[in-house]
Amino acid sequence: MLNRASLYSLAFIIFFLPIYNSYVSLGIGFAIFCYLIKTALAFKRGPGLILKWPIFAFLILSCLSMLNTCDVSLSFVGLRKLTMHFFVFLAIVFCIADIKRLKCLISILILSALIVSLDGFWQYLTGADWFSFRPLMVYPHLGIKRVTASFWQAGSLGIYLGAVIPISFSLFLFYVKGINNIALGITTLVLLFVLILSFAPGAAFGVYAAILFFACVKREWRLALFLILGILLGYFLLPESLTSCPNGSLFQTIFGRIKMWAIAVKMIKMHPILGIGLHTFGVNYQKFCMPGDPFCGSGQPYAHNMYVQMAAEIGLLGFFSFIALIAGIFKKLWEVYRTTEEEFIQTLSLGLMGSFIAYLAHGMLESSLYTSQGALLFWILLGFSVSLLNFKTGVDFQ
Repeated sequence: MLNRASLYSLAFIIFFLPIYNSYVSLGIGFAIFCYLIKTALAFKRGPGLILKWPIFAFLILSCLSMLNTCDVSLSFVGLRKLTMHFFVFLAIVFCIADIKRLKCLISILILSALIVSLDGFWQYLTGADWFSFRPLMVYPHLGIKRVTASFWQAGSLGIYLGAVIPISFSLFLFYVKGINNIALGITTLVLLFVLILSFAPGAAFGVYAAILFFACVKREWRLALFLILGILLGYFLLPESLTSCPNGSLFQTIFGRIKMWAIAVKMIKMHPILGIGLHTFGVNYQKFCMPGDPFCGSGQPYAHNMYVQMAAEIGLLGFFSFIALIAGIFKKLWEVYRTTEEEFIQTLSLGLMGSFIAYLAHGMLESSLYTSQGALLFWILLGFSVSLLNFKTGVDFQ
C-alpha cells in the first residue's frame, strides 16, 4: 500500500510539474512523507546510491556556502528547495524496483510534455494558454511571439521540453513499434514544433547536441542530415531581426550575457572556494554590476549560465562536485548502454544521456538548475538514471 502511494505521488509530481507549482508542492510533501515512513519502518531495503560522494559533496558544499552569504533568509530558501528536490530524487530511487514502474513514470513524463505542448500551440493560436491564461511573450520590435504554455517564461518551457524530447525521440526511433510508434512519433514532432515556437536558442542548441549524439552513437547519418536541414531552415525562416550579425537579437543577447558572466567572475574571485552563498546570485549581482550593465538596478537576475552561477554561489569545490556527479552518471549510463541486451534499458539509457546532454548544453545559456521547475526536473532525471542503473546492475557503485 505504501509503495503504491509513493508511486502515485511521484506520478502526480511528474504530471503536474510543468502545469501547477502548488499541486507539485503538495505531491512533493506526500512523496517525502511516504519515503520517510518507509525508511523508518524498514518497509523494504532501498537500493544503494550510485556515486554517493559527488552527490553528498554537492549537498554539503551548498550548505557550507552559507558561511559567506549576504542574505541568510534567501540562502535558506535555496537550501529548502534543494533539500526537497533531493528527497524527491531519493523517493524515486527507493520507489522504482522494476521496469514496469520505470516505464510508467517515463510515460507520464512524455504525456505531460505533450499536454503542455498542445497548451502552447493553443496559446499561439488564441493568445492565452489553457491552465492559467498566460499570454504570449510578444516582441513587436523583433516581429516574434514566444510561446510559454503554462510556464512564466518561454525559456522555462525550453528547459522542460529540451530535456524531455531526447527521451521521447530515442524511444520513438529505437524502441517503440507499431501503432505506438506512430503515436510517439507524432508526440515528438509536436514537442519539437512547440519548442521552436518558444524561440529558446539554448534549448534548440541542446536538442541539436542530443540528436547529434544519437547520430554518432547509432551511426545514423540521416539524423545528421536532418540537423543540417534544420539549421538551414532556421537560418532562412527566422526573421532577420534575430539572425543578423552583429546586431540581431540572438547575437546581442549573447553579448549581454557575456557581460553578466564577467561580473559573475568577480564574485567567484571574491570567494573561490565556498562561493558567495546559495541562492544569492541576484542580490550580489546588483552589488557588483555598474550602470550600463545588463539588468543593473532592475531585480535579481539569474546568470543565464548555470555553471557560472553555480561556481559563484557554491564555489569551485561545489562546481567540481557537480561535474564529477554528471561525469560519473554519464559513464555508468554509457556502460549499461554498451553491455545490456535488453532493448528498453539500452534505449532509455541512451535517451537519458541525450536528455542530460540537452539539459547541460542549454545550461550554457540559461540558469537551468536555478529555476524551480528546471531544478526539480534535473533531480527527477537523475532519479530515473540511478534507478535504471541500480535495477540493471544491482551493484552499489561508488
